Amino acid sequence: MANSSTATSGAAVLDLTGERTPISVLLRDLRRQRHLLVMLANRDFKAKYRSTNLGLVWAVLLPLIQGTVLALVFTHVVHIQARTASYPVFVLAGMATWTYLSSSVQSATTSILDQSDIAGRIYFPRMFLPGVAILAAAPGLLASLIVVIPISVVLGVTPTWHFVALPLGWLLAVVTVYAIGAPLALLNVYFRDVKYFVVAALQALLYGSPVIYPLDLLGDYKAILYANPASGIIELVRWSFDVNGKDPVLAPLAGTAVWIIVMTGVTVIAYARQERLACDRL
Repeated sequence: MANSSTATSGAAVLDLTGERTPISVLLRDLRRQRHLLVMLANRDFKAKYRSTNLGLVWAVLLPLIQGTVLALVFTHVVHIQARTASYPVFVLAGMATWTYLSSSVQSATTSILDQSDIAGRIYFPRMFLPGVAILAAAPGLLASLIVVIPISVVLGVTPTWHFVALPLGWLLAVVTVYAIGAPLALLNVYFRDVKYFVVAALQALLYGSPVIYPLDLLGDYKAILYANPASGIIELVRWSFDVNGKDPVLAPLAGTAVWIIVMTGVTVIAYARQERLACDRL
């Protein structure tokens, strides 16, 4: 528990005293004011691309360009032997998913501080703010995955019924990013270095996620990547395109599900206890 002298010294502390929001009230407010989440996400989506000439096209171009470069490098330079129908599609699907995951976690982490002009003045469920940043970027992921479909056909991947799981992969990405990004947003209010830690961690996780290499290349060590919440999402998206090769799907999905359940509980408890206190520091 932080005392007053510590709190006024300017040090970053996690204050555990003050007004809290009962969990039942928090969940009730989330349900009653859900229209606010949609309205703010729509506003941010339009603002994000309003000043650009290509608009939403950038959300598609960036992961496709990155994926194409990586596919060329690891096909013709590093020579990764992936047992899949098309390694370029394998990388494109993984990079499109990873680009959304990494960028959205970063946006969610700074969401409360970025919206401090409203978060610190009026009461509404601040749990919405990470969701606003995440939902505003979600159409970009959907557009990227849709564009990969004709590319996969051109590259010789025969469409199968697995495509029905693609919307589920998109939804799983949105839910996972929120479950992880929401508590980080609250923590970032107290400790402003969190956003830099997140950037560094995501850069390392790019190579600790099955974005450019298949899990089956890791042998017995692939079980380690099952604990990576991104693995289940990436593998489900690849399974939708039928380019996951010998990689398992259910095991990494189980790891992602555990992350969602645990971090959702952490998020609800953290915001019920710290939401009002944290906003006093904005």
